Amino acid sequence: MLFTRESGRTGFTIESKGAELCSFRIDGKEYIWQADPKVWGQHSPILFPVVGAIKDDRISIAGKEYGIRKHGFIAFKKFSLKDEGPKHVTLSRTEDEETLKSYPFRFELSVTYDLKEDGFETTFGITNNSSSDMPFCLGAHPGFICPMEDGLSFEDYELVFDPDTDNRIAVCPDGMIVKGERAFEDMKDGRIPLRHEWFDENDALIFPHVKTKKVALVSPKGKEELTMEFDSFDVMSIWTRPGMRADYVCLEPWAGINQYEDEPSVFEQKKFAAILAPGSSKKLSYRVRFSRLRA
Repeated sequence: MLFTRESGRTGFTIESKGAELCSFRIDGKEYIWQADPKVWGQHSPILFPVVGAIKDDRISIAGKEYGIRKHGFIAFKKFSLKDEGPKHVTLSRTEDEETLKSYPFRFELSVTYDLKEDGFETTFGITNNSSSDMPFCLGAHPGFICPMEDGLSFEDYELVFDPDTDNRIAVCPDGMIVKGERAFEDMKDGRIPLRHEWFDENDALIFPHVKTKKVALVSPKGKEELTMEFDSFDVMSIWTRPGMRADYVCLEPWAGINQYEDEPSVFEQKKFAAILAPGSSKKLSYRVRFSRLRA
């Protein structure tokens, strides 16, 4: 089922499967990657209850081992409508028999999309309905069309962080286990020129030490800028599928990260994992704005 909202110049469409944002438009112009199955067949999956890969897809929770896939299971689950209004939609999902086999908790995950005049805001609400502490990770994975403007190319763009942003990235060139960290020397004063070869070499550019939670996608040759603010999250991952030379880039705020090779396979000890007490809740959100730099 699709949920669509329009207000003024902007509009979005949400798919009930995975509570996935599958379209965001300004004046009818699309900004979300349209899930070409030959390249990458998703738009903006949600990552829960793990972010990234786990060694051998196995993790220990309260001393018992469970099997769980990379990025978790929630992107493949159908959500139900919880609340709606003229400019927002809230979808929610709880555990089922299948999820309890890999993640032994009763939970509710709600996802609210709010339409703004210049973009949208996404808010995640996680509630622990179990009788024991619940560790979890959560990430967003929105893919944005790049180039955003006619006449430009992917490599005309750059990502702009705060100038003093730590340039260390987590090293996992196969997209799986982190094999340490290194300086990404192509980041200069917080700026990264987009190059497809960065992703061919690194799979994703994962920045686990971001302090200023803001990044912009912009071209010196263009007129439009996309800005993402992600104060609720610890990590920023940048990705496009290696080897495809496709016209999109994912800006992924993560509360979690792939397992490090020297890290135990214990959920309660995972980097950036949060732990919710029974009956408690937590909210995380990110905001995307589009602006016009010049006429």
